[in-house]
Amino acid sequence: MKIIWKVGLLMNKQLILIVQTENNYFPLDYQYADICNIFKSENKIFRYIRKIILKLDLPIKNIIFTDWIKKIAGSKEVIVFDTGNAVEIVKYINKRYPNKRIILWYWNPVIRTIKPEKFKGLNCEMWTFDPVDAKKFNMKLNTQFFIEENLKTTSSKVKSRSNCDVFYVGVDKDRAKLLAVLKKQFDENKISYDFNLVEYNNSGLHSNKYDIPYKKPLSYEEVKEKCASSKVIVDLVADGQTGLTLRPLEALCLKKKLITNMKSIKKYDFYNPQNIFIIGEDKENRLSEFVSSNYDETNYDIYKNEYSFKQWLERFDKNENIS
Repeated sequence: MKIIWKVGLLMNKQLILIVQTENNYFPLDYQYADICNIFKSENKIFRYIRKIILKLDLPIKNIIFTDWIKKIAGSKEVIVFDTGNAVEIVKYINKRYPNKRIILWYWNPVIRTIKPEKFKGLNCEMWTFDPVDAKKFNMKLNTQFFIEENLKTTSSKVKSRSNCDVFYVGVDKDRAKLLAVLKKQFDENKISYDFNLVEYNNSGLHSNKYDIPYKKPLSYEEVKEKCASSKVIVDLVADGQTGLTLRPLEALCLKKKLITNMKSIKKYDFYNPQNIFIIGEDKENRLSEFVSSNYDETNYDIYKNEYSFKQWLERFDKNENIS
């Protein structure tokens, strides 16, 4: 009887299809869902081969896909992240399982990923983390999420004392100018900082016109450790973005303060001026006090639960649109 129950549990999991990079953000062994890499390899030759197979719709896709193709039939639903091959993946599932519920998850702003019209006529639901994109493209809205299991492990490894006051990591997509302004303010207020700015187009430059040095990309494990060992995390988003990136949620889970240029963060339930400093709105002369003051843990457990990976999955399962 116990064996039958366990089999039934496995047959009702959500199947999540991702392209896992070397950062290893997603735990492939996860109790609440079946998380699978879409492709067997990410090396250049393999990517070229799979591009041809997918474009020509050749009947040999089993040589490029992992074993997720064997798990579709028994899955509750399939969640496909907005990888560059998402259109072909949805077509593949539609053809073999026309009645299977497919959720296309836009983890990035639409302007930076696949145009929604490319999915026209396909059987899939369109969901996004960004309220502006949800309204503009008639998508359903779900929150961004963090994976607590990742951060919990990291936090236990890191010393309680912070290595520096403020940490930033990101690619230089017009962010060097903002970092230069922050650098000046931090220097004036004797706030220590660690900027891990990565060059965008790999042109071999060591820095930019704002004299912010470029550094090598960090693994996600390194990012987590630096976040956990800092007092404050910096989050810089593109103009007009209203959906949360990972940084605010990592800050929330780790009980770290946040400095951000996303003004719409005030609309989120966890916003607290004691914990979040908004660039361009909050007064610069309170920056030093903000960094040195204690984190306000009011309603921490409620907010942490709301933005967890488990709750994110459950909202799909309940078909809950948070807009």
